[in-house]
Amino acid sequence: MLAEQRRRKILEFIEHKGQITVRELASRFSVSAVTARGDLDSLCSSGLAIRSHGGAVRKLETGSDGGTSSRESRKFADVARLAKVSLKTVSRVAQGNSKLAPSVQASVLAVARDLGVNLASGAANRTIMFILGNRETVNEFQSKVLLGAEGYCTRQDRALQFISFRSDLNAPLSSLSLPEVLTSSSRPSAVILTGTHSANILAALSEKKIPFSLVGNNVVGEWQPEHYDCV
Repeated sequence: MLAEQRRRKILEFIEHKGQITVRELASRFSVSAVTARGDLDSLCSSGLAIRSHGGAVRKLETGSDGGTSSRESRKFADVARLAKVSLKTVSRVAQGNSKLAPSVQASVLAVARDLGVNLASGAANRTIMFILGNRETVNEFQSKVLLGAEGYCTRQDRALQFISFRSDLNAPLSSLSLPEVLTSSSRPSAVILTGTHSANILAALSEKKIPFSLVGNNVVGEWQPEHYDCV
């Protein structure tokens, strides 16, 4: 079997089962562990899967409109098409942007009403963000948390976004650089922190009133675990 064919089958397996280990891959496709790792590295570097300790997990499906769920995005797209405006304009109406022309707002709201689309339901970002801090791969436990979060978001019609984030663990809070997605208007409704983070990251999220859960206790700096949701 050619490498490209094998990788397609590996990807199909990951999509179906959620994850695969190097040992499982080597056994199933009768290849060496070195070849198995190479296949996973290729899939992950292409953005088709997420590297985990000893294997890989399924790439997450995320909402296509700044964090709203895919179903909400399709509804917003229908409103935009019939109102003859951009999808961004519909989102701005949903967020109550007062700078839009009254006629535009009225047109969008009228179309939304006719379609039975509640724009207010999309005003709040329904994305949950899974942040891997200062690590290259997720470990086995983190993989299970990731897949569990994906299942929850699917059932709740939410989007789940995965990002890998590197930061200066000793940077003071005043000069801490957060991922842009956490500081924008479309920031997530909640965050799952895994990997290694600084105590100042926890303080920054608290200041921005972004709910978060910490997986593990790999925190650099002084912090008080009893003040946070830790798993």
